[in-house]
Amino acid sequence: MEFYILNSDFEIIAALDTFKSAIWTRRFYEAGDFEIYAPANQITLALLVEGRIVVRADKQEQAGIIETVKVTTSAEEGDYILASGHTLQAVLNRRIVWKQTTLTGNPEKVVRRLITENLIEAEENKRIIAQMTLAAPAGIAGTMKAQYTGDNIGEIVSGICKENRIGYKVDFSLNAKTFTFSLYEGTDRTFNQNIVPFVVFSADFDNLLSTDYTEDGSGHKNVIQVAGEGEGTARQKVTVATTNLGGLARKEAFADARDLSSNSGEFTALTYAQLLEQRGAQALAEARILEGMESEIAANYSSFQIDRDFFLGDLVEIIDQYGHEMTPRVIEIIESQDETGYTCIPTFANDET
Repeated sequence: MEFYILNSDFEIIAALDTFKSAIWTRRFYEAGDFEIYAPANQITLALLVEGRIVVRADKQEQAGIIETVKVTTSAEEGDYILASGHTLQAVLNRRIVWKQTTLTGNPEKVVRRLITENLIEAEENKRIIAQMTLAAPAGIAGTMKAQYTGDNIGEIVSGICKENRIGYKVDFSLNAKTFTFSLYEGTDRTFNQNIVPFVVFSADFDNLLSTDYTEDGSGHKNVIQVAGEGEGTARQKVTVATTNLGGLARKEAFADARDLSSNSGEFTALTYAQLLEQRGAQALAEARILEGMESEIAANYSSFQIDRDFFLGDLVEIIDQYGHEMTPRVIEIIESQDETGYTCIPTFANDET
């Protein structure tokens, strides 16, 4: 990996290709992050400064902003600088829903309106991020109803994406000096389709170095009681569930949705109940059983290459040596480079759990 370091005018100051190690993480449902660990000297201290833009030279649409800089001095190991931050998706975390907004429609229209009203065409000029643009709509289907007041835009978008199994990204253009937001759906590359070639990772195919299978139900809930406006017994409540089972199989949780308002009757009882149900659905999406498999791919001989044969957000086939078979989604890709070479570790998670 090699990086371009940009100033606040998005002009390249220098290229950085000498470092001890670098890690670049992309995520499907939320912002990624990065860190660069390099010897501390006059050059790196001047380059790796909080607020600077870091762009990957090999994949120039991928960029991030330095948020933290740590300099360590050691008589034995030498002096080093560690610069870290988040990828451009995190720009959304710099804005909140400035005024109460009630939205109905498909997830893509909801997200695009939130970004337009709070980052691109905000009423207050200082809230506008001039570099932010929207890509053409992807045509994502679905329907939702939600109300937001003061919520963080990045957290809203991440929650909507998780609930609807869609990803989001913010691509950088070095020439145009723009950030382009888009939603996207991964490609199904499993045995369940016959349109594109299959992507299969297994010990038998000799394209896995290691696997770490996890099934975590510690935070699982399948019944959510959502309470909205009102006091005491008059408080409005709905129950959202993914099961009709009782006994030990029933796992309940409470969601405080007092921030959702009917605006003194502006919304009908049905509309307000739908807002509460949407909040419950979001809570259930965040409280699923987590079944996943983290695998290390041998980058130098794997039959399937990331960003060539499969991509972040795609569905693939994966089988470990103990027979755990999944058709998970690639939700994270960690690329690292140090003196031992380049490694790439994708993380897979099951959408259907």
